[in-house]
Amino acid sequence: MGAAFSKPELTCVRSGRSDADQRALDLNLDAYRHGIVTYVTVLTLQLQTVQARQQLEQALSGQIIDLIKLYKALGGGWQIPPDVARASSPQ
Repeated sequence: MGAAFSKPELTCVRSGRSDADQRALDLNLDAYRHGIVTYVTVLTLQLQTVQARQQLEQALSGQIIDLIKLYKALGGGWQIPPDVARASSPQ
């Protein structure tokens, strides 16, 4: 799945999956409260929802890391100018 999508597209797909899993969990929690599904079903959906959220966060952090690499490759640095460092340090 990952090879077919660019990172922004993959993030979008994972976001949609996370949202869909959350909706399915909400529906199944309601069904559980009404005795329609078992608690094991709810637990399974909770696990899927957490995994989808973790995958989404991994995709987002991958995009951030790529932006940092690009920034550094283009000559950007992470040094704080001395006057800013002095102004933000505790007195």
